[in-house]
Amino acid sequence: MASRGAGQTYVLVHGSWHGGWCWHKVVPLLEAGGHRAIAVTLTGQGERCHLLDPSVDLDTHISDVVNTLTMEDLRDVVLVGHSYAGLVITGAAERAFDRLARLVYLDALVPDDGQSGFDLNSPRFREGWEREAAEQGDGYKIAPRIGSSGDLDPVEAAWVRARLCPFPIATMRQPVAVSAAVKALPSTYIRCSRSTFAETARRCRAAGWPVLELDCGHNAMMTRPRELTELLLADDPGRRMLGGRA
Repeated sequence: MASRGAGQTYVLVHGSWHGGWCWHKVVPLLEAGGHRAIAVTLTGQGERCHLLDPSVDLDTHISDVVNTLTMEDLRDVVLVGHSYAGLVITGAAERAFDRLARLVYLDALVPDDGQSGFDLNSPRFREGWEREAAEQGDGYKIAPRIGSSGDLDPVEAAWVRARLCPFPIATMRQPVAVSAAVKALPSTYIRCSRSTFAETARRCRAAGWPVLELDCGHNAMMTRPRELTELLLADDPGRRMLGGRA
């Protein structure tokens, strides 16, 4: 496995309602350190919002990432998933684990074998999403949440809100397969302390993962890009805690 100081490749995957644009502060910081950074935009999101239809599900988004890895012939990749994209990077690892050096879950869902996004949330959460999709989302989509702009300043929050897209509910219904090969991949969890993923971070720590923390809301890539980048660049993220704490 190549050292992270020797030009690592980072593939960055956004969460619900966002697009590759949300990494616009992190990508140049990684590149300035001599690394390659690719921010994927999932089907139906960001500049690909015109592709949103009822057929878009979790497998579609997993394919987006796997196809990026294979078409670019990427190897020794650090695959980073924010929020919902914890499901996506787990599924991508199942299909392309030999191309990956590490998984990084940024305030993200972390599924076990056979779990869906809805399984990792409360029954009330699922009921609300299913009702909204049926009554207001043409049966298949969820409107962007204003709160997803996090703790940004008002000007940047407005910039973010203008780019949020409806999100396909089918992505949250579909379970993820997690094999022994995926579980054997080095994995790190980065928790945003002002968000709601404390229990997920606790489970990851109990599983022996390095768990780091940033003092911010859910969207660290926009509110704490430099600190987040330093954590991603750490040679040993379980030991080195630049900009955060374990």
